[in-house]
Amino acid sequence: MAIDASTLPIKYERPLDSGPQGVTIWAVPEYGLYRVRQTSQVTFLVETLAPLGWIGLIELDTAQDGVQTPTQALQTWLDIQSKDEPVPVEEG
Repeated sequence: MAIDASTLPIKYERPLDSGPQGVTIWAVPEYGLYRVRQTSQVTFLVETLAPLGWIGLIELDTAQDGVQTPTQALQTWLDIQSKDEPVPVEEG
């Protein structure tokens, strides 16, 4: 069953316009904490909290991946995790 990022509880949120990076942290049941850092208007980094600190999972781009918000970035990662088949990798 796929998880809907828009229904997950937000633990912390700092918009991009209030500092050098936008940061949103969610609690994902059975998975732990996920963080999306928005480093610019078009770049989103999805990370998860591990015992040694935050671990980068995927970098998404508005133009290439169609992601425009931190919630969409997290949803993209959750969708990748819930797929039964491997996601094709683009060479280039």
